[in-house]
Amino acid sequence: MKPDLILHPGFPKCATTSLQQLFIMEGHALGKSMGVGFIGADFRPDNGYPPVSKLMYRHDEAVADVLGNDYPPGRYFLSNEALSGKPAFLEVLASRFRLDRAVFTLRFPVLQALSGFRYSGWLEEDFAGFLAKQGGRLFEVEGKYAQPVKRYDDARVPVRLVPIEGTALEARFFRAAFDAVPALLAKPPFDAPPRSNESVPFAFADALARGLAAGVVSRPQGPQRHAMVIAAQNHVLPEELAQLAPPQMAAIDRDAVMRSLAAYRAFLAARDTPDLDAICAAAEAGFDKLARLPAPTPAQAAELD
Repeated sequence: MKPDLILHPGFPKCATTSLQQLFIMEGHALGKSMGVGFIGADFRPDNGYPPVSKLMYRHDEAVADVLGNDYPPGRYFLSNEALSGKPAFLEVLASRFRLDRAVFTLRFPVLQALSGFRYSGWLEEDFAGFLAKQGGRLFEVEGKYAQPVKRYDDARVPVRLVPIEGTALEARFFRAAFDAVPALLAKPPFDAPPRSNESVPFAFADALARGLAAGVVSRPQGPQRHAMVIAAQNHVLPEELAQLAPPQMAAIDRDAVMRSLAAYRAFLAARDTPDLDAICAAAEAGFDKLARLPAPTPAQAAELD
């Protein structure tokens, strides 16, 4: 009899790394308390972080790992940002496991896109260029989420959606994935895990993009990209500069945002996602918070540059 596998196909900037970190902490204590093996490096249980880059770029090695590893009877959990874009890998997993369910964390698409720019999108272009390239895709819901989710429907894997907006994300995720919230989640250090993959201050990210475009610093390649993101995250700005946004932020069409939010709500409702009022209110508040950030004065812009 095949062991059970619960999947978490992570979308970008949708708390995937934060949830993975919970399973790594304290020697994989959280999963062990539930009798769940966390699939980590080399696709082996309780072996650190999952092999995202291997699944993305070295698919044959990932397949060999899954086919060659020993998975005793029981329950396992695989959280991997590359899963949503690798439908063929589902067949490999299904050859070794009974695919119990897939739990997607997702985010209001406008906020997901803005978070993506603030995390690493500035390595490619400034915020004006980012908005121009996004165009109407900034507001899309179906195009962003429907196709990846449908792949799991087509594979007859039950799907649950967990929006990251609102409160108690971790508890909501555990209920969706495991039908229970482990007692350890309410105890240190699991009750307040360190944040991961934080975004770069908004106007600072835009200034960095302009600096890269001007050749002030060479545009990084390969591993240097991640190193530059870390450096930007760790750079300490005066508070008044950290709370600024590019001037183009205020010009985003709020009516289009609200239409997108209505579409997001409908997409979630079609999957019987609970707490929609609180989720959508939190998404709207998140956008409004960014839209209210002031643009830099000329003096502040010069300081950021």
